[in-house]
Amino acid sequence: MLLLSVGGLFQVQRFLRSNPSIISAEGFDNFKRLARVNMYVALVYIVLSVPALLIGIYITYTYGVFGLVVVLAISVPQYLLGKYMKRVEDKSRSLECSTLYADEHRRIGETWVKKALPDF
Repeated sequence: MLLLSVGGLFQVQRFLRSNPSIISAEGFDNFKRLARVNMYVALVYIVLSVPALLIGIYITYTYGVFGLVVVLAISVPQYLLGKYMKRVEDKSRSLECSTLYADEHRRIGETWVKKALPDF
């Protein structure tokens, strides 16, 4: 799960470096691709979260306080990375766009946040 998060973060950061604003069809296509990939990765992440949660509960139950410390040592960095990733993703959804792409960019950004699967 950590690898998915780090990979997604690098992908969004790379997009932001190469597209400080969306003024061309190429930049807009890159944004759509980024949103699609991140939406699918989020689904995989959710599926992996269920066993991770169960394993965390098992470790805590089996090893007590030591198990809880181990689970927190893994979970807290993951949580902090997720919070940072949300800010970076928000930045990509709020890029300035030419008027040609602004409405569609906003719609795709909303879809990215509110729906499970891309419809664009």
